[in-house]
Amino acid sequence: MLTFASCMDNAERLGVERISTLLMRLSLPSVLGMLAITIYNVADTIFVGQAVGVEAIAGLSVTLPLMLVINNTFGQAVGLGGASII
Repeated sequence: MLTFASCMDNAERLGVERISTLLMRLSLPSVLGMLAITIYNVADTIFVGQAVGVEAIAGLSVTLPLMLVINNTFGQAVGLGGASII
């Protein structure tokens, strides 16, 4: 359960720990999410390439950057909104 003391510990951690440590710890979920999306797209490309052909692979190649932008935008909106509520 989230308590006031744990919130203060997290806020204090931001002021005390090294920036490189914080950057690695706080950016890891985003990096893992983008890696999962990319692996999904690679697997999708393999299956679609076997079943449909070159034009479908071109379509998937166009949609990957769009998927990353949409997912990152949604993730930031939820993350920032959740952080402001807490």
